[in-house]
Amino acid sequence: MSNKLILVVDDNDINRMLPSVLLKPYGIHVLECSNGWEALELIKIQRVDCMLIDISMPSFTGLDLISHILKNSKYAEIKLIAYTADAAMQDEDQFLQLGFHQVLIKPVSAKDLLSAIGVAQMRAS
Repeated sequence: MSNKLILVVDDNDINRMLPSVLLKPYGIHVLECSNGWEALELIKIQRVDCMLIDISMPSFTGLDLISHILKNSKYAEIKLIAYTADAAMQDEDQFLQLGFHQVLIKPVSAKDLLSAIGVAQMRAS
């Protein structure tokens, strides 16, 4: 996993920073975007292996973002992980049906992140 590039898309600074801090000891590189529009622009120019996508961002939600990503076959290899703290949105089946490969409930631990990235890679393959 040490050469993987993960993109965290979240409007909350701490929620963007935490995966970076937790994954750095494992040699996993993390990029951060504070909104879905920024993430769409970034993946046009930077290949990423996996995206942690906050569901409840203002104006352009994680669901909006995944909809755009899934419409473009160029991004078919990206592993998509729903990254949410909303207890009302914990229905994993709903997220999987929408196109996510895995669901992470905030706050996360390094073990949660590593597991989700691994599961996402297996499910997408």
